[in-house]
Amino acid sequence: MRGVGIEVNEEKVGRTMEVDEKSVSGTRFCLLLSPDRMRGSLCLRLERFRPRLGSLPGRRQRVCAQRRSPRARRETSPARWRLKRMSPSPAVVVLALLLAQHPSADTLRVPLDYTSIQEAIVAADDGDTVLVWPGTYNERVDFLGKAVAVVGREGAQVTVIDGGGSGPVVTFGSAEPPGARLEGFTVMNGNYNVQLRGGGILCSAGATPVLIHNIVSDNVANYSGGGIACLGSSPFIIANTIVRNRARPFGAIGDGLGGGIACDGGAPTIVANVIEENIAGGTGLSGGGGIACYGGSHPRIDNNAIRHNVAWSTYGLAWGGGVFCTDASHPNITGNSLLENHVQSQTVEEGGAIYCFDSSSPLIRENAIRGHTSGSGGAVHTSNGSEPTLVLNNIEGNDPYGLVNDEPGVTLCAVNNWWGAVSGPYHPETNPGGDGDPVSDGVAFAPWLASAERLVFVRGWPEACRVRQGGDLRVELAVFNRMPGFQRFWFVTSVDLPGGASFGPLAGPTPLMLLPDGMMSGILGHAIPPDAPTGLWTYHASIGIPPHDTLDHAQFDFEVTAAVQRLLRSRSLDCLFPSP
Repeated sequence: MRGVGIEVNEEKVGRTMEVDEKSVSGTRFCLLLSPDRMRGSLCLRLERFRPRLGSLPGRRQRVCAQRRSPRARRETSPARWRLKRMSPSPAVVVLALLLAQHPSADTLRVPLDYTSIQEAIVAADDGDTVLVWPGTYNERVDFLGKAVAVVGREGAQVTVIDGGGSGPVVTFGSAEPPGARLEGFTVMNGNYNVQLRGGGILCSAGATPVLIHNIVSDNVANYSGGGIACLGSSPFIIANTIVRNRARPFGAIGDGLGGGIACDGGAPTIVANVIEENIAGGTGLSGGGGIACYGGSHPRIDNNAIRHNVAWSTYGLAWGGGVFCTDASHPNITGNSLLENHVQSQTVEEGGAIYCFDSSSPLIRENAIRGHTSGSGGAVHTSNGSEPTLVLNNIEGNDPYGLVNDEPGVTLCAVNNWWGAVSGPYHPETNPGGDGDPVSDGVAFAPWLASAERLVFVRGWPEACRVRQGGDLRVELAVFNRMPGFQRFWFVTSVDLPGGASFGPLAGPTPLMLLPDGMMSGILGHAIPPDAPTGLWTYHASIGIPPHDTLDHAQFDFEVTAAVQRLLRSRSLDCLFPSP
Protein backbone atom coordinates (compact mmCIF):
# COMPACT_ATOMS: atom_id res chain seq x y z
CA MET A 1 0.00 0.00 0.00
CA ARG A 2 1.59 3.24 -1.12
CA GLY A 3 1.26 6.75 0.21
CA VAL A 4 3.17 9.76 1.41
CA GLY A 5 4.64 9.46 4.89
CA ILE A 6 4.11 12.05 7.57
CA GLU A 7 7.19 14.22 7.25
CA VAL A 8 7.55 17.87 8.27
CA ASN A 9 9.88 20.39 6.63
CA GLU A 10 11.95 22.25 9.22
CA GLU A 11 11.04 25.56 7.58
CA LYS A 12 7.34 25.03 8.15
CA VAL A 13 5.99 26.58 11.30
CA GLY A 14 2.91 25.53 13.23
CA ARG A 15 0.36 28.10 14.34
CA THR A 16 -2.31 27.54 16.97
CA MET A 17 -5.75 29.13 17.00
CA GLU A 18 -7.85 29.45 20.14
CA VAL A 19 -11.46 28.57 19.37
CA ASP A 20 -14.37 28.57 21.78
CA GLU A 21 -15.89 25.08 21.92
CA LYS A 22 -19.45 26.26 21.36
CA SER A 23 -18.46 28.17 18.24
CA VAL A 24 -16.56 25.18 16.81
CA SER A 25 -19.24 22.50 17.05
CA GLY A 26 -20.90 21.98 13.68
CA THR A 27 -18.95 24.86 12.10
CA ARG A 28 -17.22 24.70 8.72
CA PHE A 29 -13.90 26.35 7.87
CA CYS A 30 -11.77 26.47 4.72
CA LEU A 31 -8.02 25.98 4.70
CA LEU A 32 -6.26 27.19 1.55
CA LEU A 33 -3.85 24.55 0.32
CA SER A 34 -0.70 24.38 -1.75
CA PRO A 35 -0.87 26.35 -5.04
CA ASP A 36 1.16 23.73 -6.93
CA ARG A 37 -0.16 22.16 -10.12
CA MET A 38 -2.98 20.46 -8.25
CA ARG A 39 -4.39 23.29 -6.20
CA GLY A 40 -7.22 23.12 -3.74
CA SER A 41 -8.87 24.13 -0.51
CA LEU A 42 -9.76 21.95 2.44
CA CYS A 43 -13.10 22.75 4.04
CA LEU A 44 -13.35 21.38 7.55
CA ARG A 45 -16.43 20.61 9.61
CA LEU A 46 -15.82 20.01 13.29
CA GLU A 47 -18.47 18.09 15.19
CA ARG A 48 -18.81 16.86 18.74
CA PHE A 49 -19.82 13.22 18.55
CA ARG A 50 -20.49 12.98 22.26
CA PRO A 51 -21.12 16.20 24.21
CA ARG A 52 -21.58 14.28 27.47
CA LEU A 53 -17.83 13.60 27.57
CA GLY A 54 -16.91 17.23 26.99
CA SER A 55 -16.02 19.99 29.37
CA LEU A 56 -18.10 22.78 30.78
CA PRO A 57 -19.63 25.20 28.27
CA GLY A 58 -17.20 27.77 27.06
CA ARG A 59 -14.05 25.78 27.77
CA ARG A 60 -11.42 26.76 25.26
CA GLN A 61 -10.01 24.14 22.93
CA ARG A 62 -7.19 24.35 20.39
CA VAL A 63 -7.44 23.88 16.65
CA CYS A 64 -4.10 23.82 14.81
CA ALA A 65 -3.39 25.10 11.32
CA GLN A 66 -0.16 25.37 9.40
CA ARG A 67 1.40 28.36 7.69
CA ARG A 68 3.99 28.52 4.95
CA SER A 69 7.73 28.90 5.23
CA PRO A 70 9.26 32.34 4.49
CA ARG A 71 10.44 31.06 1.10
CA ALA A 72 6.95 29.88 0.22
CA ARG A 73 5.54 33.26 1.20
CA ARG A 74 7.90 34.98 -1.24
CA GLU A 75 6.99 32.64 -4.08
CA THR A 76 3.24 32.27 -3.73
CA SER A 77 0.09 34.08 -2.79
CA PRO A 78 -1.73 34.04 -0.41
CA ALA A 79 1.23 34.53 1.89
CA ARG A 80 0.17 32.10 4.62
CA TRP A 81 -2.45 29.57 5.63
CA ARG A 82 -5.79 31.22 6.20
CA LEU A 83 -9.06 30.06 7.69
CA LYS A 84 -12.38 31.32 6.38
CA ARG A 85 -15.98 30.13 6.28
CA MET A 86 -16.76 27.72 3.50
CA SER A 87 -18.78 28.87 0.52
CA PRO A 88 -20.62 27.56 -1.38
CA SER A 89 -22.41 24.75 0.44
CA PRO A 90 -21.33 21.12 -0.20
CA ALA A 91 -24.49 20.44 -2.18
CA VAL A 92 -23.68 23.30 -4.57
CA VAL A 93 -20.11 22.02 -4.96
CA VAL A 94 -21.44 18.56 -5.82
CA LEU A 95 -23.85 20.01 -8.36
CA ALA A 96 -21.18 22.16 -9.99
CA LEU A 97 -18.94 19.13 -10.40
CA LEU A 98 -21.71 17.02 -11.89
CA LEU A 99 -22.65 19.72 -14.38
CA ALA A 100 -19.03 20.26 -15.38
CA GLN A 101 -18.56 16.57 -16.08
CA HIS A 102 -21.94 15.91 -17.72
CA PRO A 103 -22.75 18.85 -19.98
CA SER A 104 -25.52 16.91 -21.71
CA ALA A 105 -27.41 16.28 -18.46
CA ASP A 106 -30.35 18.50 -17.56
CA THR A 107 -31.02 20.24 -14.27
CA LEU A 108 -34.65 20.29 -13.17
CA ARG A 109 -35.32 22.89 -10.49
CA VAL A 110 -37.88 22.58 -7.72
CA PRO A 111 -40.00 24.64 -7.23
CA LEU A 112 -38.81 26.96 -10.04
CA ASP A 113 -39.56 24.53 -12.89
CA TYR A 114 -41.64 21.88 -11.10
CA THR A 115 -43.93 22.22 -8.13
CA SER A 116 -42.84 18.96 -6.43
CA ILE A 117 -39.83 16.69 -6.24
CA GLN A 118 -41.84 13.73 -7.57
CA GLU A 119 -43.04 15.72 -10.57
CA ALA A 120 -39.43 16.54 -11.44
CA ILE A 121 -38.35 12.88 -11.08
CA VAL A 122 -41.14 11.78 -13.43
CA ALA A 123 -39.90 14.27 -16.03
CA ALA A 124 -36.20 13.46 -15.54
CA ASP A 125 -34.05 11.13 -17.61
CA ASP A 126 -31.10 9.05 -16.45
CA GLY A 127 -28.17 11.33 -15.68
CA ASP A 128 -30.29 14.38 -14.85
CA THR A 129 -30.14 16.33 -11.61
CA VAL A 130 -33.19 17.44 -9.66
CA LEU A 131 -32.04 20.51 -7.73
CA VAL A 132 -34.32 21.39 -4.82
CA TRP A 133 -34.48 24.80 -3.18
CA PRO A 134 -34.83 25.13 0.62
CA GLY A 135 -38.25 24.50 2.12
CA THR A 136 -40.52 21.76 3.42
CA TYR A 137 -41.96 19.44 0.77
CA ASN A 138 -44.97 17.49 2.00
CA GLU A 139 -44.79 14.47 -0.26
CA ARG A 140 -43.49 10.96 -0.73
CA VAL A 141 -40.80 10.41 -3.34
CA ASP A 142 -40.20 7.36 -5.59
CA PHE A 143 -37.12 7.27 -7.84
CA LEU A 144 -38.96 5.00 -10.31
CA GLY A 145 -35.81 3.06 -11.22
CA LYS A 146 -34.06 6.13 -12.63
CA ALA A 147 -30.39 7.09 -12.26
CA VAL A 148 -31.27 10.61 -11.13
CA ALA A 149 -29.46 12.76 -8.57
CA VAL A 150 -31.89 14.55 -6.25
CA VAL A 151 -29.93 17.22 -4.38
CA GLY A 152 -30.99 19.70 -1.70
CA ARG A 153 -29.41 22.95 -2.90
CA GLU A 154 -28.64 24.33 0.57
CA GLY A 155 -28.34 21.09 2.49
CA ALA A 156 -30.33 18.97 4.90
CA GLN A 157 -30.81 21.55 7.63
CA VAL A 158 -33.10 23.67 5.45
CA THR A 159 -34.49 21.20 2.88
CA VAL A 160 -37.10 18.81 4.29
CA ILE A 161 -39.16 15.99 2.79
CA ASP A 162 -42.07 15.30 5.15
CA GLY A 163 -43.86 12.04 4.45
CA GLY A 164 -46.92 12.94 6.46
CA GLY A 165 -47.03 9.57 8.24
CA SER A 166 -48.47 7.79 5.20
CA GLY A 167 -45.65 5.40 4.24
CA PRO A 168 -41.93 5.47 3.41
CA VAL A 169 -40.81 9.01 2.63
CA VAL A 170 -38.34 7.98 -0.11
CA THR A 171 -38.50 4.72 -2.08
CA PHE A 172 -35.89 3.00 -4.24
CA GLY A 173 -37.88 -0.04 -5.29
CA SER A 174 -37.04 -0.63 -8.96
CA ALA A 175 -33.39 -1.73 -9.00
CA GLU A 176 -32.07 1.84 -9.07
CA PRO A 177 -28.31 1.94 -9.89
CA PRO A 178 -25.66 3.98 -8.03
CA GLY A 179 -26.52 6.88 -10.33
CA ALA A 180 -29.64 7.31 -8.17
CA ARG A 181 -28.55 9.72 -5.47
CA LEU A 182 -30.32 11.40 -2.56
CA GLU A 183 -28.27 14.18 -1.01
CA GLY A 184 -28.86 17.09 1.32
CA PHE A 185 -32.34 16.44 2.76
CA THR A 186 -34.03 15.92 6.08
CA VAL A 187 -36.23 12.84 5.59
CA MET A 188 -38.86 12.74 8.31
CA ASN A 189 -42.31 11.67 9.41
CA GLY A 190 -42.49 8.39 7.54
CA ASN A 191 -44.76 5.75 9.02
CA TYR A 192 -45.44 2.40 7.43
CA ASN A 193 -48.77 1.27 8.84
CA VAL A 194 -48.85 -2.07 7.06
CA GLN A 195 -46.80 -5.16 7.76
CA LEU A 196 -43.85 -4.03 5.69
CA ARG A 197 -40.63 -2.20 6.43
CA GLY A 198 -38.86 1.10 5.96
CA GLY A 199 -40.16 4.23 7.65
CA GLY A 200 -37.87 6.93 6.28
CA ILE A 201 -36.16 5.36 3.26
CA LEU A 202 -37.01 2.00 1.66
CA CYS A 203 -34.48 0.29 -0.63
CA SER A 204 -35.55 -3.01 -2.23
CA ALA A 205 -35.41 -5.15 -5.39
CA GLY A 206 -31.64 -4.96 -5.73
CA ALA A 207 -31.42 -1.16 -5.61
CA THR A 208 -27.94 0.34 -5.07
CA PRO A 209 -28.54 4.09 -4.61
CA VAL A 210 -26.28 6.59 -2.88
CA LEU A 211 -27.67 8.19 0.30
CA ILE A 212 -25.27 10.90 1.42
CA HIS A 213 -25.37 13.94 3.73
CA ASN A 214 -28.99 13.48 4.77
CA ILE A 215 -30.74 13.67 8.14
CA VAL A 216 -33.12 10.72 8.57
CA SER A 217 -35.15 11.47 11.69
CA ASP A 218 -38.41 10.79 13.47
CA ASN A 219 -39.65 7.96 11.26
CA VAL A 220 -41.49 4.78 12.32
CA ALA A 221 -41.70 1.35 10.67
CA ASN A 222 -43.74 -1.65 11.63
CA TYR A 223 -41.35 -4.56 12.10
CA SER A 224 -37.99 -3.26 10.80
CA GLY A 225 -36.01 -0.35 9.45
CA GLY A 226 -37.40 2.68 11.23
CA GLY A 227 -34.94 5.01 9.53
CA ILE A 228 -33.72 3.01 6.52
CA ALA A 229 -34.70 -0.49 5.36
CA CYS A 230 -32.43 -2.37 2.94
CA LEU A 231 -34.39 -5.36 1.63
CA GLY A 232 -32.31 -7.44 -0.76
CA SER A 233 -30.50 -4.27 -1.73
CA SER A 234 -27.04 -2.78 -1.32
CA PRO A 235 -27.25 1.01 -0.96
CA PHE A 236 -24.31 3.24 -0.13
CA ILE A 237 -25.27 4.98 3.14
CA ILE A 238 -22.58 7.62 3.63
CA ALA A 239 -22.17 10.51 6.09
CA ASN A 240 -25.81 10.74 7.19
CA THR A 241 -27.33 11.50 10.58
CA ILE A 242 -29.88 8.80 11.47
CA VAL A 243 -31.61 9.82 14.67
CA ARG A 244 -34.79 9.21 16.70
CA ASN A 245 -36.28 6.55 14.43
CA ARG A 246 -38.24 3.55 15.67
CA ALA A 247 -39.01 -0.01 14.58
CA ARG A 248 -42.08 -1.38 16.35
CA PRO A 249 -44.28 -4.48 16.06
CA PHE A 250 -47.17 -4.75 13.64
CA GLY A 251 -50.21 -5.04 15.86
CA ALA A 252 -50.34 -5.76 19.57
CA ILE A 253 -47.76 -8.58 19.47
CA GLY A 254 -44.63 -8.77 17.35
CA ASP A 255 -40.99 -7.93 16.84
CA GLY A 256 -39.10 -4.72 16.22
CA LEU A 257 -35.73 -4.88 14.40
CA GLY A 258 -33.35 -2.12 13.34
CA GLY A 259 -34.57 1.15 14.76
CA GLY A 260 -32.01 3.08 12.70
CA ILE A 261 -31.16 0.71 9.82
CA ALA A 262 -32.34 -2.79 8.93
CA CYS A 263 -30.39 -4.99 6.48
CA ASP A 264 -32.34 -7.99 5.17
CA GLY A 265 -30.03 -9.63 2.65
CA GLY A 266 -27.70 -7.73 0.37
CA ALA A 267 -24.47 -5.93 1.18
CA PRO A 268 -25.11 -2.31 2.16
CA THR A 269 -22.16 0.02 2.70
CA ILE A 270 -22.72 1.97 5.93
CA VAL A 271 -19.85 4.42 6.40
CA ALA A 272 -19.25 7.60 8.43
CA ASN A 273 -22.80 8.01 9.75
CA VAL A 274 -24.07 9.19 13.12
CA ILE A 275 -26.66 6.62 14.29
CA GLU A 276 -28.11 7.69 17.61
CA GLU A 277 -31.19 7.63 19.82
CA ASN A 278 -33.02 5.07 17.70
CA ILE A 279 -35.30 2.43 19.23
CA ALA A 280 -36.16 -1.14 18.29
CA GLY A 281 -39.07 -2.11 20.50
CA GLY A 282 -41.80 -4.68 20.65
CA THR A 283 -43.51 -7.34 22.72
CA GLY A 284 -41.55 -10.25 21.23
CA LEU A 285 -37.99 -10.11 19.93
CA SER A 286 -36.44 -6.66 19.74
CA GLY A 287 -32.97 -6.29 18.32
CA GLY A 288 -30.64 -3.66 16.89
CA GLY A 289 -31.62 -0.29 18.25
CA GLY A 290 -29.03 1.15 15.87
CA ILE A 291 -28.61 -1.52 13.15
CA ALA A 292 -30.14 -4.98 12.61
CA CYS A 293 -28.59 -7.46 10.15
CA TYR A 294 -30.54 -10.58 9.12
CA GLY A 295 -31.50 -12.63 6.09
CA GLY A 296 -27.89 -13.55 5.32
CA SER A 297 -26.86 -9.93 4.84
CA HIS A 298 -23.21 -8.93 4.94
CA PRO A 299 -23.03 -5.16 5.26
CA ARG A 300 -19.90 -3.11 5.72
CA ILE A 301 -20.33 -1.08 8.94
CA ASP A 302 -17.33 1.21 9.00
CA ASN A 303 -16.48 4.28 11.08
CA ASN A 304 -19.94 5.17 12.33
CA ALA A 305 -20.87 6.71 15.65
CA ILE A 306 -23.46 4.26 17.05
CA ARG A 307 -24.56 5.67 20.37
CA HIS A 308 -27.48 5.93 22.77
CA ASN A 309 -29.68 3.46 20.87
CA VAL A 310 -32.06 1.11 22.68
CA ALA A 311 -33.52 -2.34 22.08
CA TRP A 312 -36.41 -3.02 24.45
CA SER A 313 -39.14 -5.63 24.77
CA THR A 314 -42.12 -5.66 27.06
CA TYR A 315 -42.25 -9.42 27.61
CA GLY A 316 -39.74 -11.01 25.22
CA LEU A 317 -36.07 -10.74 24.22
CA ALA A 318 -34.08 -7.52 23.96
CA TRP A 319 -30.83 -8.12 22.07
CA GLY A 320 -28.21 -5.78 20.66
CA GLY A 321 -28.75 -2.19 21.69
CA GLY A 322 -26.25 -1.02 19.09
CA VAL A 323 -26.04 -3.82 16.48
CA PHE A 324 -27.98 -7.10 16.18
CA CYS A 325 -26.77 -9.88 13.86
CA THR A 326 -28.92 -12.95 13.19
CA ASP A 327 -29.98 -15.41 10.50
CA ALA A 328 -26.47 -16.18 9.16
CA SER A 329 -25.49 -12.56 8.70
CA HIS A 330 -21.81 -11.67 8.60
CA PRO A 331 -21.22 -7.92 8.78
CA ASN A 332 -17.77 -6.38 8.89
CA ILE A 333 -17.87 -4.04 11.93
CA THR A 334 -14.73 -1.88 11.86
CA GLY A 335 -13.61 1.43 13.33
CA ASN A 336 -16.91 2.40 14.96
CA SER A 337 -17.70 4.15 18.21
CA LEU A 338 -20.27 2.03 20.04
CA LEU A 339 -21.11 4.13 23.05
CA GLU A 340 -23.76 3.79 25.76
CA ASN A 341 -26.29 1.69 23.86
CA HIS A 342 -28.77 -0.20 26.00
CA VAL A 343 -31.08 -3.22 26.13
CA GLN A 344 -34.14 -3.47 28.35
CA SER A 345 -36.73 -6.20 28.95
CA GLN A 346 -38.68 -7.81 31.76
CA THR A 347 -37.26 -11.20 30.73
CA VAL A 348 -33.98 -11.35 28.74
CA GLU A 349 -31.71 -8.39 27.96
CA GLU A 350 -28.30 -9.17 26.45
CA GLY A 351 -25.70 -7.51 24.25
CA GLY A 352 -25.75 -3.82 25.06
CA ALA A 353 -23.44 -3.05 22.12
CA ILE A 354 -23.58 -6.11 19.80
CA TYR A 355 -25.55 -9.37 19.87
CA CYS A 356 -24.72 -12.25 17.50
CA PHE A 357 -27.30 -15.04 17.11
CA ASP A 358 -28.21 -17.90 14.79
CA SER A 359 -24.91 -18.63 13.00
CA SER A 360 -23.90 -15.00 12.56
CA SER A 361 -20.14 -14.47 12.83
CA PRO A 362 -19.06 -10.90 12.16
CA LEU A 363 -15.53 -9.53 12.24
CA ILE A 364 -15.43 -6.94 15.04
CA ARG A 365 -12.21 -4.99 14.66
CA GLU A 366 -10.78 -1.68 15.92
CA ASN A 367 -13.95 -0.43 17.58
CA ALA A 368 -14.42 1.57 20.75
CA ILE A 369 -17.01 -0.33 22.83
CA ARG A 370 -17.73 1.62 26.00
CA GLY A 371 -20.39 2.33 28.56
CA HIS A 372 -22.98 -0.35 27.72
CA THR A 373 -25.43 -2.00 30.09
CA SER A 374 -27.42 -5.20 29.85
CA GLY A 375 -29.25 -7.04 32.58
CA SER A 376 -27.46 -10.38 32.43
CA GLY A 377 -25.17 -10.36 29.42
CA GLY A 378 -22.19 -8.57 27.99
CA ALA A 379 -21.54 -5.54 25.87
CA VAL A 380 -20.85 -8.13 23.16
CA HIS A 381 -22.92 -11.31 23.47
CA THR A 382 -23.04 -14.38 21.27
CA SER A 383 -25.07 -17.60 21.12
CA ASN A 384 -26.71 -20.25 18.92
CA GLY A 385 -23.89 -21.13 16.55
CA SER A 386 -22.36 -17.66 16.21
CA GLU A 387 -18.59 -17.21 16.39
CA PRO A 388 -17.58 -13.56 16.02
CA THR A 389 -13.91 -12.58 15.97
CA LEU A 390 -12.86 -9.62 18.12
CA VAL A 391 -9.44 -8.05 17.65
CA LEU A 392 -7.82 -4.67 18.40
CA ASN A 393 -10.92 -3.26 20.08
CA ASN A 394 -11.06 -1.01 23.14
CA ILE A 395 -13.65 -2.72 25.37
CA GLU A 396 -14.07 -0.92 28.70
CA GLY A 397 -16.58 0.44 31.15
CA ASN A 398 -19.31 -2.05 30.28
CA ASP A 399 -21.68 -3.69 32.79
CA PRO A 400 -21.88 -6.48 33.81
CA TYR A 401 -19.59 -8.10 31.18
CA GLY A 402 -17.42 -7.00 28.30
CA LEU A 403 -17.91 -10.26 26.36
CA VAL A 404 -20.19 -13.25 26.95
CA ASN A 405 -20.14 -16.51 25.00
CA ASP A 406 -23.30 -18.59 25.45
CA GLU A 407 -22.37 -21.22 22.87
CA PRO A 408 -21.28 -24.49 24.54
CA GLY A 409 -18.19 -26.12 23.12
CA VAL A 410 -17.10 -23.02 21.22
CA THR A 411 -14.16 -20.79 22.14
CA LEU A 412 -14.31 -17.24 20.80
CA CYS A 413 -11.17 -15.57 19.47
CA ALA A 414 -10.85 -12.25 21.33
CA VAL A 415 -7.10 -11.65 21.44
CA ASN A 416 -5.21 -8.35 21.31
CA ASN A 417 -8.01 -6.24 22.75
CA TRP A 418 -7.83 -3.57 25.45
CA TRP A 419 -10.12 -4.39 28.38
CA GLY A 420 -9.71 -1.19 30.39
CA ALA A 421 -6.79 -2.35 32.57
CA VAL A 422 -3.17 -3.37 32.12
CA SER A 423 -3.98 -6.59 34.01
CA GLY A 424 -6.49 -7.61 31.33
CA PRO A 425 -10.10 -8.77 31.60
CA TYR A 426 -11.41 -10.35 34.76
CA HIS A 427 -12.18 -14.05 34.76
CA PRO A 428 -12.50 -15.86 38.10
CA GLU A 429 -10.40 -18.85 37.00
CA THR A 430 -8.13 -17.91 34.11
CA ASN A 431 -7.37 -14.31 35.12
CA PRO A 432 -8.59 -13.60 38.68
CA GLY A 433 -6.22 -10.63 38.96
CA GLY A 434 -7.68 -8.84 35.96
CA ASP A 435 -9.22 -5.45 36.64
CA GLY A 436 -10.72 -4.94 33.19
CA ASP A 437 -14.17 -5.74 31.90
CA PRO A 438 -15.18 -9.31 32.87
CA VAL A 439 -15.46 -12.08 30.31
CA SER A 440 -17.36 -15.37 30.44
CA ASP A 441 -16.13 -18.92 29.91
CA GLY A 442 -15.30 -19.89 26.34
CA VAL A 443 -13.31 -16.74 25.51
CA ALA A 444 -9.66 -16.83 24.40
CA PHE A 445 -8.53 -13.35 25.47
CA ALA A 446 -4.75 -13.78 25.86
CA PRO A 447 -2.65 -12.01 24.83
CA TRP A 448 -4.37 -8.71 25.52
CA LEU A 449 -3.21 -5.15 24.91
CA ALA A 450 -1.40 -3.41 27.76
CA SER A 451 -2.74 -0.02 26.70
CA ALA A 452 -5.67 1.25 24.69
CA GLU A 453 -5.42 0.86 20.94
CA ARG A 454 -5.06 4.30 19.37
CA LEU A 455 -8.24 4.34 17.32
CA VAL A 456 -7.84 7.28 14.95
CA PHE A 457 -8.96 6.76 11.36
CA VAL A 458 -9.10 8.56 8.03
CA ARG A 459 -11.60 7.78 5.27
CA GLY A 460 -11.93 9.41 1.87
CA TRP A 461 -14.02 9.16 -1.27
CA PRO A 462 -14.35 11.20 -4.48
CA GLU A 463 -17.58 12.83 -5.54
CA ALA A 464 -17.14 11.20 -8.96
CA CYS A 465 -15.04 8.26 -10.08
CA ARG A 466 -14.14 9.89 -13.40
CA VAL A 467 -12.63 13.32 -14.00
CA ARG A 468 -11.68 14.89 -17.33
CA GLN A 469 -8.35 16.54 -18.08
CA GLY A 470 -8.60 20.15 -16.94
CA GLY A 471 -11.48 19.29 -14.61
CA ASP A 472 -11.74 19.32 -10.83
CA LEU A 473 -11.29 16.35 -8.54
CA ARG A 474 -13.25 16.90 -5.33
CA VAL A 475 -12.58 14.54 -2.45
CA GLU A 476 -14.49 14.24 0.79
CA LEU A 477 -12.21 13.34 3.68
CA ALA A 478 -13.20 12.46 7.23
CA VAL A 479 -10.98 11.84 10.25
CA PHE A 480 -12.41 10.01 13.27
CA ASN A 481 -11.23 9.92 16.89
CA ARG A 482 -12.61 6.87 18.73
CA MET A 483 -10.76 7.76 21.93
CA PRO A 484 -12.07 9.51 25.07
CA GLY A 485 -9.26 12.08 24.95
CA PHE A 486 -8.02 14.75 22.54
CA GLN A 487 -5.89 13.50 19.63
CA ARG A 488 -3.27 15.54 17.77
CA PHE A 489 -2.13 14.44 14.33
CA TRP A 490 -0.78 15.61 10.97
CA PHE A 491 -2.59 15.20 7.68
CA VAL A 492 -1.13 14.74 4.15
CA THR A 493 -2.39 13.60 0.71
CA SER A 494 -0.76 12.46 -2.54
CA VAL A 495 -1.55 10.68 -5.81
CA ASP A 496 -0.01 7.85 -7.83
CA LEU A 497 -0.12 8.51 -11.57
CA PRO A 498 -0.68 5.89 -14.28
CA GLY A 499 2.57 4.01 -14.67
CA GLY A 500 3.46 4.19 -10.99
CA ALA A 501 4.98 7.66 -10.55
CA SER A 502 3.92 9.52 -7.37
CA PHE A 503 3.04 13.19 -7.02
CA GLY A 504 2.77 14.97 -3.71
CA PRO A 505 2.21 16.03 -1.14
CA LEU A 506 -0.91 17.65 -2.54
CA ALA A 507 -2.05 18.89 0.85
CA GLY A 508 -0.10 19.11 4.07
CA PRO A 509 1.53 18.05 6.20
CA THR A 510 -1.00 20.03 8.24
CA PRO A 511 -1.29 19.78 12.06
CA LEU A 512 -4.80 19.34 13.44
CA MET A 513 -6.49 18.16 16.63
CA LEU A 514 -9.67 16.16 17.22
CA LEU A 515 -12.09 16.45 20.11
CA PRO A 516 -12.81 13.38 22.28
CA ASP A 517 -14.99 10.90 20.40
CA GLY A 518 -15.10 13.45 17.61
CA MET A 519 -14.64 13.77 13.89
CA MET A 520 -13.53 16.30 11.32
CA SER A 521 -14.66 16.20 7.70
CA GLY A 522 -14.39 18.37 4.66
CA ILE A 523 -14.12 18.72 0.90
CA LEU A 524 -10.69 18.93 -0.70
CA GLY A 525 -10.58 20.23 -4.27
CA HIS A 526 -7.80 19.65 -6.82
CA ALA A 527 -7.47 21.03 -10.35
CA ILE A 528 -6.43 18.27 -12.77
CA PRO A 529 -3.94 19.74 -15.28
CA PRO A 530 -5.12 19.86 -18.93
CA ASP A 531 -2.13 17.71 -19.95
CA ALA A 532 -2.49 15.20 -17.10
CA PRO A 533 -1.95 11.57 -18.15
CA THR A 534 -5.16 9.66 -18.73
CA GLY A 535 -5.86 6.38 -17.02
CA LEU A 536 -6.24 5.07 -13.49
CA TRP A 537 -4.91 7.26 -10.66
CA THR A 538 -4.70 6.37 -6.96
CA TYR A 539 -5.39 8.98 -4.28
CA HIS A 540 -3.80 8.60 -0.83
CA ALA A 541 -4.67 10.30 2.46
CA SER A 542 -2.58 9.63 5.57
CA ILE A 543 -2.70 10.82 9.16
CA GLY A 544 0.01 10.39 11.76
CA ILE A 545 2.61 11.84 14.07
CA PRO A 546 5.92 13.05 12.55
CA PRO A 547 8.30 11.80 11.50
CA HIS A 548 7.30 8.20 10.79
CA ASP A 549 4.28 7.24 12.95
CA THR A 550 1.38 6.71 10.53
CA LEU A 551 -1.92 6.26 12.38
CA ASP A 552 -4.06 5.39 9.37
CA HIS A 553 -4.12 5.53 5.60
CA ALA A 554 -6.96 5.60 3.08
CA GLN A 555 -6.84 5.29 -0.70
CA PHE A 556 -9.12 5.00 -3.69
CA ASP A 557 -8.78 4.84 -7.47
CA PHE A 558 -10.27 7.31 -9.93
CA GLU A 559 -10.01 7.66 -13.69
CA VAL A 560 -8.76 10.70 -15.61
CA THR A 561 -10.21 10.77 -19.13
CA ALA A 562 -9.43 12.83 -22.21
CA ALA A 563 -10.88 16.33 -22.19
CA VAL A 564 -12.98 15.65 -25.29
CA GLN A 565 -14.40 12.38 -23.97
CA ARG A 566 -18.04 12.46 -22.94
CA LEU A 567 -18.51 11.12 -19.42
CA LEU A 568 -21.52 8.96 -18.70
CA ARG A 569 -23.12 9.31 -15.32
CA SER A 570 -22.77 5.68 -14.33
CA ARG A 571 -21.69 6.85 -10.87
CA SER A 572 -20.44 3.40 -9.87
CA LEU A 573 -19.02 3.62 -6.38
CA ASP A 574 -16.60 0.73 -6.68
CA CYS A 575 -13.80 3.30 -6.57
CA LEU A 576 -15.11 4.84 -3.36
CA PHE A 577 -15.26 1.87 -1.03
CA PRO A 578 -13.20 -1.08 -2.22
CA SER A 579 -13.52 -4.23 -0.17
CA PRO A 580 -11.46 -3.95 3.05
